[in-house]
Amino acid sequence: MVLNHPNEKEQLIAINYKLATAPKVQKQLKEKFGYGENMFFDLDLIEYRIHNSCKDIAEDLDVASLYGITSDKLSENSVSSAFRGHDNEQFLPEYQFEGLFGEQLNDLIEESRYSINGQTKYKLGIGFHGLTAEEMSENGRKSGRKNYELGLGIHGQTAEERSESARKAAEAQGFHIWSLDELVSLHEIREESVGKGNKKTRPCMNYVTEKFNEQHGTDLTKTALNCAYDRNKHRLSEEGVEIAEPFWSLDKILSLHEIREESIGKGYFKTKPCMNYATKEFNEQHGTDLTKMALKCAYDRNKHRLSEEE
Repeated sequence: MVLNHPNEKEQLIAINYKLATAPKVQKQLKEKFGYGENMFFDLDLIEYRIHNSCKDIAEDLDVASLYGITSDKLSENSVSSAFRGHDNEQFLPEYQFEGLFGEQLNDLIEESRYSINGQTKYKLGIGFHGLTAEEMSENGRKSGRKNYELGLGIHGQTAEERSESARKAAEAQGFHIWSLDELVSLHEIREESVGKGNKKTRPCMNYVTEKFNEQHGTDLTKTALNCAYDRNKHRLSEEGVEIAEPFWSLDKILSLHEIREESIGKGYFKTKPCMNYATKEFNEQHGTDLTKMALKCAYDRNKHRLSEEE
């Protein structure tokens, strides 16, 4: 993370405070929804997060007053960190902790919130959704004419600048003429990064992005590198580059399924799998260090493969 001078000291203090407060917010949320006692804890917490912004949650939990925070934004950031955790080994590693939700679930919730907010505005006819087709068309024409008159945006660029902007936009989406050497380098960095982030069996794209850009003098984003790899990895196998099998092979899914079945009745609920038992047993058998949440998500995403193979 890059801090902005001359306020670096103030920023660092705020980040320290945010990361120190986040685990306390996690504790509040666990108490609020009955962690360890409420069998629907995960579902209740997910529903609560979907229907409430970080600002709403900070106000609901009275984060500012409880922890002496004077900035609303810092309260919101503390709530966000409580859900997402902090796994950056290069920046403030002493504050590392696991979020209430994994990265994928957090991203899905953000998408759901965006969709719900958009639907609500559509139903209420707010903002863009309150305009007729004629009004939207007229606004577009007015904006275009104004930009042309003032030489703004594309109207203020030379042909060379427009070409460069288009190249950068395409590159940001992964549309780059990738040489085989670049793809092999990206593949090797991805393999090297496995386990360096929050997911112990998956590449750490923060590490990959930083390392790749350093080596090749580029400024590509995580999304661009992911897209580029997905679109071009077939070229690696065509050239004889060995690509490792995905971690969740059918054998591992079958093993997890059998351990889950074996764990039924070993926990608080007599008719449900005991994930504490399943997590410990799976990690011992496969030499991994996966969390309960990671195993739950993996099973839910892959269990259809079991029935397909029957």
